Amino acid sequence: MRNARKMESAGLGGIMKTHEDFREADIERMREAIPHQREHFEYHGQTFGYGYRSPVIFDEGGDPLPRELTTYAPSAAPGGRAPHCWLQRPDGTNVSTIDLFRDLQFTLLAGREGGAWVTAFRTATADAGLDGQAFTVGVRGDLRDHAGAFLDLYEIGPDGAVLVRPDGHVMWRSRGSAPRALHTLRAVLAAIRPGSGVSDHPAPEGVLA
Repeated sequence: MRNARKMESAGLGGIMKTHEDFREADIERMREAIPHQREHFEYHGQTFGYGYRSPVIFDEGGDPLPRELTTYAPSAAPGGRAPHCWLQRPDGTNVSTIDLFRDLQFTLLAGREGGAWVTAFRTATADAGLDGQAFTVGVRGDLRDHAGAFLDLYEIGPDGAVLVRPDGHVMWRSRGSAPRALHTLRAVLAAIRPGSGVSDHPAPEGVLA
C-alpha cells in the first residue's frame, strides 16, 4: 500500500483507484467477467491431476490429461500422480502415501492379500540393481489402512498392486493377482533400461487384471 501511494504521488495514477472511481456499469462488467477467469487462479486439477504418456508408463488406455482444470479427482491410473492416502506404520505413526515416493526409490503398494507382488518386486529390483521398497497395505499389512480407503482410492483389489516411480507418478497397476508375478514385474522394470521403447516391452500380464 505504501509503495502504491508513492507511485501515485509520482504521477502514476490509476493504481489507487477505489470502488468510487468506477461507474456501476464497470463494476457489473467486472462482476460478470471474474467467474470466467477462475481457471487462471484455481487449477487444482491441472496441478495435481495431470498425467502423461511415456515408454515407461504402462497406461490402461485412458486420457492422461485432467478432465477438469479447476477440480482435482484423485486417480491411480498409470501416468497420473499417485493420490494421497493416510496410512499408519507398525509403530503407530501416520504417513501419507506421498511421503513414501522419494529418495529415488520405486515403490510398490499391494493390497492386503498382495504378498506375492511384494516378494516378487523385491526379487525383481534386486536382480535389476534398482532401489525399491514394497509394502502390503491393510489392517494387518506392512502399512495399516484403518480408514479402509486405500483399495478404493487406488482402484485395485485386495490382491492387486500399484508401482509408483520416484517422481510420484504411477508406472504400472494390476487390479488383481497374476499367475507369474515375478515375470510380470521383471517385464515392467525392464522398461526403464536406457534405450528401451514401447516396442521393447509388450504389456505384461496383470496390467489390466
